[in-house]
Amino acid sequence: MLFTFMMISCSKVKDSQMMVLRDCTGTYLKHEGKDYHVCNVETLQIYPDSAIITATFRPLSACPGADKDVVCALYHANEGWVKVTSVE
Repeated sequence: MLFTFMMISCSKVKDSQMMVLRDCTGTYLKHEGKDYHVCNVETLQIYPDSAIITATFRPLSACPGADKDVVCALYHANEGWVKVTSVE
């Protein structure tokens, strides 16, 4: 599992089918059974919750300004922050 995370953290995930997930903690992309917290949520605004999209993302070590968006105390397990670089 650590190896998988390290592989994803070093490179971007390209042109894969993913599900858009939203809750009070933020917007996520579900990819291969794992949720990734989206930093640039504006790129997914037009897609409804549970939409299946083909997207590319790259991992981020942090998301600037993310603390201001917290609206609930729910914990959503995830693999870390990502930046969506393209959506088809």
